[in-house]
Amino acid sequence: MENTRAIYRCTEENVDGCRSSATEYVSFPRRLTEQEFEMFQECLCDAKRDCENDDTGDMVLLALSALFEACGVEGELTAAPYVAELCF
Repeated sequence: MENTRAIYRCTEENVDGCRSSATEYVSFPRRLTEQEFEMFQECLCDAKRDCENDDTGDMVLLALSALFEACGVEGELTAAPYVAELCF
């Protein structure tokens, strides 16, 4: 059976006031619709505005909770979009 999960890269910009960014990956059971995607973007912006000192992961979790409450779509943080990392 084909894996239909969709993983989204969520990047918080300007995390330290010096233009640095931080990234978290979020896994959903399927691709978000356009409306769900826009709602998730709005939830992320709201979380950043409301939680000035939280880390990126905490803000993404708050946004996921708000998205679930708004439209019933459940997502979860995931380590990364790949199976393994090879260094040589």
